Parts: sequence; structure tokens; C-alpha cells
Amino acid sequence: MTNEAKEIMLNGLGYRDESCYGLGYEEFEEVFEFEVFELCNTDIFLTIRDEYGIKFDMRKKKEAINIILSHLRNHFKSRDLFCIWVCTKSTVHYYGTEDISEVIIPKNSIMVSDLGDEGVLFVNSEPFERR
Repeated sequence: MTNEAKEIMLNGLGYRDESCYGLGYEEFEEVFEFEVFELCNTDIFLTIRDEYGIKFDMRKKKEAINIILSHLRNHFKSRDLFCIWVCTKSTVHYYGTEDISEVIIPKNSIMVSDLGDEGVLFVNSEPFERR
């Protein structure tokens, strides 16, 4: 786990530039598929495997996504899964300074991607609160 992920989890706060990331894309299944199929980001698979020991075949992407979604839904006891990409306060400025929001990361959130200073992706059964 990177120092950035540890800092966000310890403080329960992350930061994001809304003008860079945009609003409205917080449904985890949609974001997960976009990350995998459009951006070719395999870090979610690697983080889930390494941090939580969930077994799946990364070559079978759709099947792996379904296995991960099932585990997360069982964990949260909810069909609804929300996610948000955040950075630390010191790294959010790499992405812009237009519209920075502070995001509360509840203690029961699960980190599903850890790209260090490029951002950390969290999942929860409730939408993330901004202030």
C-alpha cells in the first residue's frame, strides 16, 4: 500500500478536482468496466488480489469483474456500490486547481485501486460525501 493510500485512510479524507474528474460517474460497476475495457487499467484486479486475496483469472476480464462485484456486494450487503477516485491534499494539485473538493472516506470503505500520487479508488455502499 502506498503512502498516499495510507494517508487518505488514516485521515478519512481525500481530495479531487471536480473539473478534471467530472461529476456523475460514481457507480462502481460502470467505473470498473470503463477502467478495464476503455483505459486498460488492470490495477483494480491487482489491488483486489493482493490486498484481499480474492481469486480470479485476469485473462477472463468480465468473469473476474463479476467475481469481484459479488465479493464486494456480499461484503457491504448491498447491490449498490459507489466509488470515487481521490488524491492526497498535496497531490491533487497535479490535476488542477479549478474546483477541489474534500471527500469524506468512511472507515468501512474498501480501497480497490492504489496508484499512489495518481490517485486511490475507494468503494462503499453509500455515495461519498463532499465538502
